[in-house]
Amino acid sequence: MLRIALVMILTLILFLAIILLLAAKPRYAGRITRTFIVAAGLGGLFFYGYGFAVTVDHFGLATIQALLAVCGMYVGKMDWNSIKAAPLMQLSAMQLLFWVVHLLALYATASTAITTVGAEALRKLRLWLVRRGTLHLIYGVSDDTLDLAREILQQKRGSVVFVDTKADPGNAAAIAGIGCVLRSDNSALQAEPAFVRAIGAGRKNRSIHVYAMEGLAADNLNYARLLLNTLKEHSVTPDQTSLVIRAGENADAASLQSLDDHYGYGTVSVVQEAALAARTLIRQFPPCNYMDFDENGGASGDFEAMVIGFGQMGQSVLRHLIMNGQFEGSHFRAAVFAPNCGSVMGHFSRSYPQVLKQYNIQFHACDARSEQFYNYLSEHAEALRYIAVCTGSEAMNLEIAENLTDYFLRSNLKIPVFLCSHRDVRYFNGDAQENRRFSLYRPEILSMEEMDELAMLYNSHYQADETKSPREHWRNCDYFSRMSCRAAADFVPAVLHMAGCTENQVREEGWRLSEDQLETMSRTEHLRWCAFHFCMGFSPMTAEEYSARAAIYLQQTAAGEKPIRIGKDVRRRIHVCLTDWENLDELSAQESHLTGRTVNYKAMDTENIRLIPELLQAKRQTEV
Repeated sequence: MLRIALVMILTLILFLAIILLLAAKPRYAGRITRTFIVAAGLGGLFFYGYGFAVTVDHFGLATIQALLAVCGMYVGKMDWNSIKAAPLMQLSAMQLLFWVVHLLALYATASTAITTVGAEALRKLRLWLVRRGTLHLIYGVSDDTLDLAREILQQKRGSVVFVDTKADPGNAAAIAGIGCVLRSDNSALQAEPAFVRAIGAGRKNRSIHVYAMEGLAADNLNYARLLLNTLKEHSVTPDQTSLVIRAGENADAASLQSLDDHYGYGTVSVVQEAALAARTLIRQFPPCNYMDFDENGGASGDFEAMVIGFGQMGQSVLRHLIMNGQFEGSHFRAAVFAPNCGSVMGHFSRSYPQVLKQYNIQFHACDARSEQFYNYLSEHAEALRYIAVCTGSEAMNLEIAENLTDYFLRSNLKIPVFLCSHRDVRYFNGDAQENRRFSLYRPEILSMEEMDELAMLYNSHYQADETKSPREHWRNCDYFSRMSCRAAADFVPAVLHMAGCTENQVREEGWRLSEDQLETMSRTEHLRWCAFHFCMGFSPMTAEEYSARAAIYLQQTAAGEKPIRIGKDVRRRIHVCLTDWENLDELSAQESHLTGRTVNYKAMDTENIRLIPELLQAKRQTEV
């Protein structure tokens, strides 16, 4: 009786193991199936080759029968009776191996049929499996989010569930093919409690990463709110959750962030592909890498760039180049080539009026494949340091890049060419071995966790409140302050480059800067700070505006009220310090006289430089 029970239990365990193998992620199941096919084939060749060679006298007949028997294994046929008389087949161990080989062959054949016929059963089984480990919930199915899911699975970050009612059959098959689950029912689309329970999102201490990546920002915001309400009902803590949402700069995504006074997602990252691509470009290929600097950190030449295409991507790239291409001792110049630049720059010129006034930017309404473009290129090639291709079409980007690199090769020129699209950023020089691609649809890029690490430390330093962690300060940080900290953090590699130091050297040894070096870098920091504000739509504060705000300040002070900042008006986007370095001492003295406090605007720029070693040390501690 015990023997019967053990056989039945073992059979059940093996059966369940086969089912779980079928439900495994396809990249694992595929490897398993291929391994089983090879193992079964080799085993079959051994058993049937040996068995028929011993039991059949005719060599040719033995060979044909052995071949047919091996092939028959994969359709469930077994020729045990034909070879059981062979001496080796009398051994129990050999008999066991014989049946194991047939089991492997049967699994390999049945896996495809079972996956097809039992697709719904496997989908339910996979849905049960995603209840364990880290959960990634993706709202919106597209080629981009499929890439994101593949990246998550490749990095072994957990399980993926898609929610979308518009997924076409091809995408649905692709989702099943990579081992994910698609839910398109009303319960999932409305983020109802039944759906949350089905995917195990309410399990205690489980990490839940939500990606709201539909085409319309309003749809993403609506779904994120619906899900948030349900998670709250299931007592999911903010620390368990994060949200990456595709939305605009002014979208109400901040209301979804967990704060001291209301429930929300633990972290919220707003994704704008153009801005994300531009920032990735600057971080991977900073303009400073294509400049020369003297012993004091001053630039030895001008920075001249070319931007091809002026849609959202081209405009964002231009702004990031301006913010990161300012160096003491150089001038910034950029040429923009886009056939429709005159008809698409209305919003840009109104939103960032000082960009066009403060910097030498030329617009050319022509195609980057035209004679006019190549005439300009031949005249300015020696001065060009940076070319960004951002046409909005990956095929067009590639065509233009190939033409450029061919032209440079023929002309013996070395000018870096970068391709920016909504999917990735690439360095292109015509040699596939040297091309470097950085996909935007990676979890660490979309969440900006790694990119914002240093920015969080900048913000925490400015808050001067050690009772909260940098991440807690970041949660309460407004949009403009986040952008300011990101801009400062992204420029740190440029400061290190100007100083001729590595990150490790500065972290371990601190700064060893001469007074001349420190002043040069402080001047550069002021240029960068001004560029950031101009690229955020700020304008210099006029003397009349400053006087009016000074009067308000004095009135509020006399009344015992909290006074305004005289030199900065965020609502109207004006700032008194948007001026030359040489004017800062006079402004500092003027404000010191009005407020009775010591104000030193130059020292603020210098402090940002001095602070870098401390921030790099703190960054290392968070990495450890």
